[in-house]
Amino acid sequence: MKNEPKSDLTTESVRDLVRRVSSLEEAVRGLYRAIGEYPERESDQESDLSTVRRLVVDEKRRVQLQLVVNRATDTVLSTISGPDLASFGAPFSDDELRRRVDSYRTAVSGLAPILAEGCYWGESWTSGLWQKVIHRVANAVEGGSGIVVWVQLRLLPAMMLLYAGGVGAVAAERYENLLAILLRATVREPSESRPAVMTLVPNKVLGLNAAHKLEGMGRRLTPVSDLMFEAARPWLQEAVPDDESFEIAFDRFEFMLGVVAVDLGKHSGPVGRFGWKRLHYPASDVVVTVRQEIERLGDKWPPLKAGFFEGDLERAKSSIESYERIVTEVGGRWF
Repeated sequence: MKNEPKSDLTTESVRDLVRRVSSLEEAVRGLYRAIGEYPERESDQESDLSTVRRLVVDEKRRVQLQLVVNRATDTVLSTISGPDLASFGAPFSDDELRRRVDSYRTAVSGLAPILAEGCYWGESWTSGLWQKVIHRVANAVEGGSGIVVWVQLRLLPAMMLLYAGGVGAVAAERYENLLAILLRATVREPSESRPAVMTLVPNKVLGLNAAHKLEGMGRRLTPVSDLMFEAARPWLQEAVPDDESFEIAFDRFEFMLGVVAVDLGKHSGPVGRFGWKRLHYPASDVVVTVRQEIERLGDKWPPLKAGFFEGDLERAKSSIESYERIVTEVGGRWF
């Protein structure tokens, strides 16, 4: 029979080990106390949103904020990466289209208000966090072979989040946050990664013909824009309770989405619901409003100060002029 190995433990070493374990336990308890102000994973989404509202205004608590946002993002990723949505071989049908759109909308229902209010209340130190959310969700499911509509539609959750954060940022004039999610967040494509503003746009995610098959969208001129408008309204209901202010922010966000895409060299930026509204309600024309702002403010125009158009006033004017021609041309085809 082999001799049992001799133990090196002594009474003193045991005591030392106990002290170390106790210290570690206290450290862990301290960590939980530090992050314990936000709900545990089983808490409801409203509690997460309330927590973000508390944390987003305090830079010293950026770690706790990131933990909450990461957790909400993980929940979205686990849903949209499941076989129910991440497979593209199912035959196209109106019912399947509606099911997928509804499922994606439900999947982001907890994270979208967090991103919307985060971009609304968050100062520039939070912008990298919102950028990462868009990046993670946009790249969660790789494109592949299958029905083209389903392959493109996999980006709908990320586009919904882009709208949520974008409208929130514009409503509060947090253009650093808008720049982060439009230009710094990237989407992987087969040949390269491109800024979100070039990929997470209506005509790239959900085509007009397919969008017209959604319930209530058959006669809409801008069905995807209208879908985003209806989805985003409750996400910002508390931060922007006034409907008119929300609509102005939404139109301005879609204007920025289009003009920034044109500025990056895209020949035709997306035109949202403001494109037909300006023909019926000239007083609310966001294009005219922005041009007047630039003439009045010059290089102090907030998007320029945030870094859009690389801070170049003449470049901004040129891009807006080019985009206005596109908007006018699209409006001419509608009516």
